[in-house]
Amino acid sequence: MTETVDLVNDEGHVVKRAVPRQDAGRYEGLYLSIVIVVIFNGIGQILIHRRSLSKDVNPGDIDHVCGAVVSGETPHQAAHRETREELGVSLRSLHVLHRGINPYDRYRYLFMGETNESPRRDEIDPAEVDWVGYEHPAALIAKRESGELTFIDGFFDDLDVALRFFAERRAPQAVPVPGALDSRPSSSIRTRDGATRWGAPDVTAASIVHDRLHNDVFTGR
Repeated sequence: MTETVDLVNDEGHVVKRAVPRQDAGRYEGLYLSIVIVVIFNGIGQILIHRRSLSKDVNPGDIDHVCGAVVSGETPHQAAHRETREELGVSLRSLHVLHRGINPYDRYRYLFMGETNESPRRDEIDPAEVDWVGYEHPAALIAKRESGELTFIDGFFDDLDVALRFFAERRAPQAVPVPGALDSRPSSSIRTRDGATRWGAPDVTAASIVHDRLHNDVFTGR
């Protein structure tokens, strides 16, 4: 069955309904809505996935949850659905951080979500996702710098916005993180090395990672 989408104007209001997704680019001044969800657990780790190596676009890159809002669906509903489909978890909270037209002529909703669930392997489509796991943001920066992992364009821009919101929600309580280049293992459905307990240094995730992110220039998504 052909997937259909609702197209919106530059303020995000639905103007044209039930358009076949492959035809979404034919309507000048109207936009396909997409969602991106940056997901944290209770100790400040981020839930990421590696895109399948069989995908045509950015195979093998680390990504956040990302997908289109289908016809009749709200952006919040799309964020919950895409999270379940891509990562096999449910969100216990969801917050809109930003919305607007991105450089690719999509009307983009950036969300921050929270969960303490472990990904369910049997709910993850191997044609879409290679692996899923929790990582500390600082460890992701180290793995980017070492070349161990590659990332979708805009990954760290979106992470930066979400980190600041995450830290503000938990202020004045610090979010415990390891050192910026700490490489201790994270919990993952691939490694299954159990829950990781960090120490309690007197810094927050935002103060470490936000400063590191702003030493570089990133492209938006």
